[in-house]
Amino acid sequence: MGAWGTGVFENDAALDFCMALDKKESVIQIGYFLTDFLANSDEYIEIDDGQEAILCAEIVASLFSGKSNKEAYPDDLEAWLSGNSEAVTSDLIRDALLAIERCMAEESELLEVWQASPMFSEWAGVVEDIKLRLKSPRP
Repeated sequence: MGAWGTGVFENDAALDFCMALDKKESVIQIGYFLTDFLANSDEYIEIDDGQEAILCAEIVASLFSGKSNKEAYPDDLEAWLSGNSEAVTSDLIRDALLAIERCMAEESELLEVWQASPMFSEWAGVVEDIKLRLKSPRP
């Protein structure tokens, strides 16, 4: 796992995903990823897929709540977010929450790796913050 911290952006998969966001596409791109991720619900979740799903949930939470997590966003993502401030649908919020649920389930390499880490509770707190922002009333 190319990770150096518990934050959403502190791993290679998330940074690669941010750099790959097409500046011409909208938040629909995030929805496509989440739909594909959830369509394979009976498969074991590889770590990179889990990291990308958590990142997508963070993006949806940021767009929905108007609040980011406490870490700085990569420049590529900051630019993308500023051009994608359209309303987030309830379906997208639901899918982001379901993706988090899948990542926190037994069949998740991401969860397994973090559970074996002394920083598990810190990472779990980051994920919980995303869930809370997704469940919060719209500002």
